[in-house]
Amino acid sequence: MRELYSRIAIVIIDIFPDILRDILQSTISPQDLYKKCDTKFLNSCFSDQQTYLKTLKFENSFSYLDIPIMYKLLRYFSLISPPSKGWGKAPDPTDRLIADDVERIRMLRNEIAHRCDANIDKNTCDDFFVEFSEIGERIDTHFTGQTSYEQRVNDCRICPMDIKMQRKYENAVKELENLKLSVHAQGAGFAIRKGWGGMGVDVKLF
Repeated sequence: MRELYSRIAIVIIDIFPDILRDILQSTISPQDLYKKCDTKFLNSCFSDQQTYLKTLKFENSFSYLDIPIMYKLLRYFSLISPPSKGWGKAPDPTDRLIADDVERIRMLRNEIAHRCDANIDKNTCDDFFVEFSEIGERIDTHFTGQTSYEQRVNDCRICPMDIKMQRKYENAVKELENLKLSVHAQGAGFAIRKGWGGMGVDVKLF
């Protein structure tokens, strides 16, 4: 059902970026993070990423950053301890470091973004939400109850959804789908996602 896909999309588009923003905010201020972005780092970014990074300085906010650039910042500047298996590798179910959930967020985002079919069955949807909820629970524990991500995830399963809302989130994911992933060996393990389908967007990420 396409409605189930849209419910999953809410987590990917709204909740997961908020989680990474909270993790960033807990380690460093936006303006201090921008000071770390030296010429070498900025040159590793495409122009659109550099524009978003400037909002760290001028807006003093992480609000304009998406999952790929936040993941890149966390990893490049070692703002958190690395995942149990290392960056870029799938964590085991028993891995519980905060960076393990950062990796899960990256992988789940990419899995959903690159699905070819917006129709999804209930069992698959349930499996996604089990993992989403577990991530939310661990993030809430990490922030000692100051966040409510598990509840926000669970609300996505039951919130009212009309056609307008369904299409909104389907279209948001389609924008991610229009980025074709091509991986190249470059420098410190960067991958390049080149825009296609008329999007005209280039993004570098880990």
